[in-house]
Amino acid sequence: MAKLQWTTRQTWLVTGGNIPWVTVGLANANYQIISWGGAAKTVSNGNEGDWYGARVDLNKNYLPNEKFTYNFTIIQRNFDISEIERPTV
Repeated sequence: MAKLQWTTRQTWLVTGGNIPWVTVGLANANYQIISWGGAAKTVSNGNEGDWYGARVDLNKNYLPNEKFTYNFTIIQRNFDISEIERPTV
């Protein structure tokens, strides 16, 4: 099992409705949120049942035709690298 640190950065354009928060799926429940920025007001554990991920609460309720960018960094523990497809040479 491996421990990874990685940063997610996403830019969204709202095409309908409104978006006050988003979720981002993660590999498992063993993660620690280190930092966040951009349009992310807070990032928290969003795990529910068998779904693992982070909940990103945005700095405002974004409406159609508005664009936002957020980022966050986590440390992911117990990451099973045996499931990663390795390139063949």
